Amino acid sequence: MKNDFDFIKDKIEDSGVHAPAEMDESFVIDKLADVQPDPTPVLTEVKPKKHHYALISGIAAAFVAIVALSVIGGILISQRITPVSEPTASAPSIKADIPLKTFSSYDEVKKQVKEIDSYNFSGSRNYGIWSDDSVDYNYESYESGSGSSGSSGSSSDSKSGGSGSGSESYSETYKQVEGVDEADIVKTDGKYIYVASKNGAKGIDIYSATDDPVRVATIYPDHPSDPMKPSANYEDDDDLDVFVEEMYLYGDKLIAVCMTRGEHFTYNTMAAVYDVSDIKNIKLADQFHQSGDYSTTRMIGDTLYLISEHSVYDGDFEVPVCYRGEEVQEIPVDCVYCTPNPTESTMLIVGGYSLSDGSSDLQSTAILGSVEDVYCNESNMYLYTTKWRYTEIVDYDYFDGGIIPDYYQTKDYEPITTDIYKVSLKDGIAFTAYGTVEGYLDSRYSLDEKNGYLRVAATTENAINVETNCLYVLDENLKEVGSVTGFAENESIQAVRYVGDVAYVITYEQTDPLFVIDLSVPAKPTILGEVKIDGFSTMLVPVDENTILGVGVYTEDSEYTTMQVQNGVKLALFDVSDKLHPKVLDEKSYRGCESEAVYEPRAFVYNPDRNDYLIPLNYYEYKNDRNWEYADTVVHGGALNFKIENGKIVEVARPEVKITRDYGDSIDRCLYVGDFIYLIYNGYYDETAVYAVKYQ
Repeated sequence: MKNDFDFIKDKIEDSGVHAPAEMDESFVIDKLADVQPDPTPVLTEVKPKKHHYALISGIAAAFVAIVALSVIGGILISQRITPVSEPTASAPSIKADIPLKTFSSYDEVKKQVKEIDSYNFSGSRNYGIWSDDSVDYNYESYESGSGSSGSSGSSSDSKSGGSGSGSESYSETYKQVEGVDEADIVKTDGKYIYVASKNGAKGIDIYSATDDPVRVATIYPDHPSDPMKPSANYEDDDDLDVFVEEMYLYGDKLIAVCMTRGEHFTYNTMAAVYDVSDIKNIKLADQFHQSGDYSTTRMIGDTLYLISEHSVYDGDFEVPVCYRGEEVQEIPVDCVYCTPNPTESTMLIVGGYSLSDGSSDLQSTAILGSVEDVYCNESNMYLYTTKWRYTEIVDYDYFDGGIIPDYYQTKDYEPITTDIYKVSLKDGIAFTAYGTVEGYLDSRYSLDEKNGYLRVAATTENAINVETNCLYVLDENLKEVGSVTGFAENESIQAVRYVGDVAYVITYEQTDPLFVIDLSVPAKPTILGEVKIDGFSTMLVPVDENTILGVGVYTEDSEYTTMQVQNGVKLALFDVSDKLHPKVLDEKSYRGCESEAVYEPRAFVYNPDRNDYLIPLNYYEYKNDRNWEYADTVVHGGALNFKIENGKIVEVARPEVKITRDYGDSIDRCLYVGDFIYLIYNGYYDETAVYAVKYQ
């Protein structure tokens, strides 16, 4: 009979992992002597002993692999040469159990909500403790898929054709991941331009994409029987209010994603699908409804995914619904989950709807939690939310010399954390994993998945408000496998972009460092190089394999403070051909200007036919000394058209129009159709306008 070591040895040899000669029987047994398994939640069924040998062999194989990687990693770091083109590690092969609580009835859901609300109300710091007298819940374990490598360098590629547009090309909404469409307040099919106000529109204005755009129609989603009829009288609270949030175009269909308000100010999410093949006779073709406030949405192929937050209160519990047309359907209770330690009574709902198959079953699932934003590729969706903590802030001046004892630095400190929920989209919709990282995320661009690994860039903050930054690598079960932490102290992340096995991270306090981080070995992310520049980028765009464009904020010194102040828009061009020594190729600043593209990636436009870029650009002309007054202020609204040529940012044109400013009036989007650039005006009171300018 073989002993444990012989069994392990055979398994290692079968696996193809070759250990160094010095790692003999005594070496391995000695190293494993004090190894204790990680504590795991108690499941309803105990695994039989036949799995023990597999566990031991897995530990041994992992130990050998870790030692080998450590040796290789040490050599690479010592030589300051790290491969970045090809990954040197595969996706995780060992799948851990992911315990998520499920429910057998909505009475159990209501009881769980009541427990959460009572903990939060009492101010307990032990969020979501399971009491001994809680109901018996089922556990489900999932084996999440390895996912797919989401495109890290997506762009707003142009399309040709469309609804009678001939052969002219036109812009699409800029996307984080190619193949995953994102909604926006402006869309075009090459013949018409569809505009919704950024302030919660009551309708969608449709303009002709001509040299002199005119409004040809308006869609009012609150009138399903006649969408071209003007809106109802909203002074009557009994009327249903419908606010257009964003929209999609899919062939000859326009999808208006709306938030609806009913009696007692209850909010729900609705997607109204319109047939716009005849612009003079627009008809409602389909309609989807989902409980909760609208959060965000994605579209993959013909499937629309709606994400909403359903407020659930113990005293006024409403079963969440997700339905098509008029027949209301409850979300099945066996599709409702919560994490092992739930802290929020809000119900996060993900619904999937086929636009082409009206007879297909709806897909929906929910979990107790909330969402800030979503990263999504064609296989998986990752929803995240920040848990901000109330901490005791210690004053430096209280201690001599500013030295704070360790006790005070950690007293009552609870770190800021980010919860991440993973939803598989491969076979229906299902929550498959849940994880937490320390810190908060700058935006959805802080997330990226490749080969089954999720990469997460975050800014952390200690008890005395000192910020540092981290980049975590999580496996398919959202367990950390590697990280690089503590870089750029007293700065916070402003922009992130992943290109293959490399992450480009911008942080900022007084200057703008660009960090180049190698992710080819998931267990050991490594900072390769950095370069600094004044100002900071909030968006990073891959130009080619060796060049990164930064769009961000111009900063300058001020006589009123020792800190720099933000006062304009800045473009920066980085050469990253040498990952160890990135450098700044060029920069252009637009002092006193503002651009929606600085904080909204969907406002960025790339034209592959001309190989140039467009961003909205506004300049404010004040007629009095107090520029905080809006009266007599003129907005020079327009766009910036530029190219990248021979390592330089080359301005092509700055088309503009003058607008008398009324609160937040500005040009917030720009797009192109054929030889024309269109400037999209968005007024504070839902007014919209479209201006055409000939391409230079």
